[in-house]
Amino acid sequence: MKYFAVIIAVLVIIAGCKEKQKQLPVIKVSQFLVFNDSVNIRIMKGEELTETLYCAYGSVGTPVYLEPGLYTFSYRDKNGQLLSKRYGVANDGSYNLVLSGFSDGRYQETTSNRLLHIVEGAEALTANNFRPQLLIENNFFTVADKKSKLRFRNLIPGVYPVDITLVNAVSKDTLRYNHLKYPHLTASKSLESGNWHIEVKLRGTKKILKTHSLEIGTKELITGYLFPDIKGGFLHITLEFDKVGK
Repeated sequence: MKYFAVIIAVLVIIAGCKEKQKQLPVIKVSQFLVFNDSVNIRIMKGEELTETLYCAYGSVGTPVYLEPGLYTFSYRDKNGQLLSKRYGVANDGSYNLVLSGFSDGRYQETTSNRLLHIVEGAEALTANNFRPQLLIENNFFTVADKKSKLRFRNLIPGVYPVDITLVNAVSKDTLRYNHLKYPHLTASKSLESGNWHIEVKLRGTKKILKTHSLEIGTKELITGYLFPDIKGGFLHITLEFDKVGK
């Protein structure tokens, strides 16, 4: 009987260890490069090509699982000019890679017509004359029970900042994200689970760009991306969400 109890205890310990095994890092790629139907994004580890992704405009959260390490993410435009970014990923890590800006030269010209080459830690979050940018979001978060966290990124180049208001369908609690400029990401805010009504307006006006109904679960980090519906024009806005669970 004692021998049997020892075996059970060992099996329980082994099972517990398996549950605590590290998970591979995941990068979720989203493509919002205006006037470009699809792009080719390359992922390199040192000199080795790890992945090549073909991402359609408006695609959100295409997952890529990588070994831990330092990677270079790159995009080459139609003229052969390169945009690249280096970033380190760790076990259990979850990240979003976001491509934004104008793709066809409609950005404002500067003295140098080269795309921006950004290395890890050197990025300044500016509109960059609406040139293409690769943006990295870390999905690490903590949240209380029965709540989730929500954040937004403005990916509408050339448009005034926006104000975002959420109202809970039952409690009528209100949550606001004000003066969100392109291409910034808001801080994440906690909110109760349930159905929330979202209204997006141009900053300081009554012009409603988008309304949306969002069902919030528990223990999630939700990122909302605002970007142009290029077929409908710049004031026809699409709102898509990426979700990461605990």
